[in-house]
Amino acid sequence: MKKYTLTHLDTGWEMVVGIDETNPSSAQTIKQTVEFWSGFESRLMRNDGDYTQTFLTMLSGAAAKLSVACGGLGVNEVIRAMSRQEGWPRLDGGDGITLIDCEVFSISDEDFRVKEVS
Repeated sequence: MKKYTLTHLDTGWEMVVGIDETNPSSAQTIKQTVEFWSGFESRLMRNDGDYTQTFLTMLSGAAAKLSVACGGLGVNEVIRAMSRQEGWPRLDGGDGITLIDCEVFSISDEDFRVKEVS
């Protein structure tokens, strides 16, 4: 299994995903997931045609947004929640893709600064 660490540039939030390259459905699942979403061509071009890279960047964004929207989710909760999201594969290893770890990602009103502008 090949492991990838995905890091949010601004916050340092991380998740770790494993892809079982010996599982024949892994590459097919990744390609189908990338192509499910509109605008995939431009995302694929930004990643030099690499479906895995495109998939992982899309997945990390979706998982982070879901975690924030739900008030901060751990790895098992993200796996369950993502399985209910249209267009995303199971992340429990069944399709050769495993969410191994992810930090809890949440924000609160204490994370914001107020600045008066005229």
